[in-house]
Amino acid sequence: MRSDLSEAIVLLGPGDGVTGPQAMHLNANDQHLYISSGSFGNKLSQNESVAFLAYLSEPITNLQSTQHVVFDKVITNVGNAYNKFSGHFIAPVDGVYVFFVMLSNVAGKSVTVIVLRNGLWIGKVAAYGSITDKGLLVTSTSAIPVELQYGDEVWVQNEYTYLAHEEVAGYKQSSFSGHLITSF
Repeated sequence: MRSDLSEAIVLLGPGDGVTGPQAMHLNANDQHLYISSGSFGNKLSQNESVAFLAYLSEPITNLQSTQHVVFDKVITNVGNAYNKFSGHFIAPVDGVYVFFVMLSNVAGKSVTVIVLRNGLWIGKVAAYGSITDKGLLVTSTSAIPVELQYGDEVWVQNEYTYLAHEEVAGYKQSSFSGHLITSF
């Protein structure tokens, strides 16, 4: 039996309760395949609210190239559109949304992430530190307004490893949030 999920195939059908867009994410670090469930398959009506706020509970050290940053502690998830296991937001209704990424480096390290919509770049956040900073924590924030269609996915990931010491601060110092501005 293979313990490596790099070539795993998962077949889901109507009998499995799949009713719409699902977030599926293979975490290569812990070899788990995360599949969203809950209200992701149910399209919200135009007058319902959507908002979420999640943060990192622990720092991420040795951030790998294109590694997803999964903000694991959820404070708010109105509309259940954010998945804390995959780190993906799935639009439950067509509309204009705004996303905020607040990113802090681990002191003496640097980190650069991109924000993606369906795999395409929509934003970037960088917190550059250096060994000479002597414990200085650098925090950067970006606001990203974007039009989404029902089922579109938005997530944060490392762009690629610029330096061998890219690390993201945890303990509520890095967060991902967003909300629906208007639906159509």
